[in-house]
Amino acid sequence: MGFARSLATLHIIFVATGANASEVLDGDAFRQATEGQTIVYSNSGGVYGIEQYLRQNRVLWQTAPGECQFGRWYSDAGAICFEYEDRTAPSCWTMTREANGLVARLVTEGESFVLREVGRQTEPLNCPGPKVGT
Repeated sequence: MGFARSLATLHIIFVATGANASEVLDGDAFRQATEGQTIVYSNSGGVYGIEQYLRQNRVLWQTAPGECQFGRWYSDAGAICFEYEDRTAPSCWTMTREANGLVARLVTEGESFVLREVGRQTEPLNCPGPKVGT
């Protein structure tokens, strides 16, 4: 299934910011909330990217059709950090669960850069290439 069709099959719900109660997720809670899921994230109302959460803390991140990166996540000092194959430094996020889904705040940006969950499915991403299935 292509990038556009993947988005079309998701039930995208744009999240309005508000005074929702939130729960900060540690590593175990984050794994329970994400493993086996493919989650669409939005920034400022537009789709920012889609991440598929695999077993053993592995992830597959897609920002555009055919642009996929494998990586892994780990918990560090209350943040969830991601390392991807083509990046030199990890990106660490404070992950919270709010009424309408996950919210990620980038720690290195003083938590001013925010991604919000706007869709979720169990279908895998379509990321063809030599590393598929690794």
